[in-house]
Amino acid sequence: MSKTRIYVIVWAVFTVVLMIAGSLCSFSFPKGKITDGCEGSIVIDDRAGVLDDVGTLKSGMEKFEEQTGIVTALFTVADSSWKKYYTGGLSVYANELMVTTYDDDYHWVFVISVADDGSFTYASVVGDAVRDYVTTSLADSFKSELKGLSKGDAVSAEIGSAYEKFAGRVLGFNVNIGIFIVFLVVIVAFIVLGVIVVGSVRAKEREEKARVAAANAPKQAKCKFCGGVYDIGSSVCPHCGVRVLGDK
Repeated sequence: MSKTRIYVIVWAVFTVVLMIAGSLCSFSFPKGKITDGCEGSIVIDDRAGVLDDVGTLKSGMEKFEEQTGIVTALFTVADSSWKKYYTGGLSVYANELMVTTYDDDYHWVFVISVADDGSFTYASVVGDAVRDYVTTSLADSFKSELKGLSKGDAVSAEIGSAYEKFAGRVLGFNVNIGIFIVFLVVIVAFIVLGVIVVGSVRAKEREEKARVAAANAPKQAKCKFCGGVYDIGSSVCPHCGVRVLGDK
């Protein structure tokens, strides 16, 4: 088997492996509702006083739990209540709220921090047991769904509607765009590298074949009588028939 064929086979195998790995890491396939392990109840803690209709919000969170089996918690806090104490950012504070609110890893905690001008900042923390359901990409999409909300808007209805909408997405097929792009770049780079390597190997094989062919080719000389070319070692010139035994 030639080196070129070996390289092509190895390159193809690695490409397929990369594609499979990329698919498993980038794609979240449909899942069933979580039925075991989840304890606790929905928590709505409006410390910033921005929720206008807690009943509507809770209805959306309950529908999310009914479909996914994931219990959610939502906190609203003022920027001034945590910023001076949690220099790591809102996500660090949200993680502490998660730990102090629930005893297991089957929950999704969402925190809204309200600035002095009424604008919102969001943080999302999920337990390890539901990380494959509420992925980072999906949590970011949830935040984007609420982009532009501020104090005084119909906050409860908007958030409750988002919970209902995302219940289907949590259990459905999802794509982590960031990881997908990284793997896509890696695969394209690997394919380009493979083409370069295989092309280089094929060029060297052609050079080697040409060298061997040249080394094995019969040496030739010109006939002194007719000027025709004949292979050295021949007894007669193939052109004029004169004996050429003395040539070497």
